[in-house]
Formats: sequence, structure tokens, C-alpha cells
Amino acid sequence: VRQAIGYKEIAPYLEGKVTREQALSALQQGTRRYAKRQLSWFRHQEWLEPLYMDTDNNPLTAALERCRDFLRKEK
Repeated sequence: VRQAIGYKEIAPYLEGKVTREQALSALQQGTRRYAKRQLSWFRHQEWLEPLYMDTDNNPLTAALERCRDFLRKEK
């Protein structure tokens, strides 16, 4: 509980302890830190392969194509 992204940054604002600007700044910084941790984690997962999408494909189409290619290789 209370571990959702942004909760610990917004709670002080709702309690009147910090200004709106301070809360937003803390939220932005916390979000950047979380994204950096995610990228670091993904970088060390050797079993994962990045899914690059060009501008013509939507994410679902690109993911389905990758799955089809993988299943063809497995046969």
C-alpha cells in the first residue's frame, strides 16, 4: 500500500507540507529515477530481446509479427 508511483511525492502536497511546484518537481524526479532503474534492469536481462518498431507499425502489430517469427524458428 502507498507504493504507487507518485504517492510519496504528492502526499506532502495534499497534506499542505509542500507547494504544488515542489510536489510536481519531486514527482518528475521520482519518475525519471524509476525509469532509469527499469532501463538498468532490462539492460541486464540477457534473455530479453528489444522490440524495435518503425513508424508504420503499431505496437501490437509489431509484437505479433515478432511472435510469429519466433514460433517459426522453433519448429
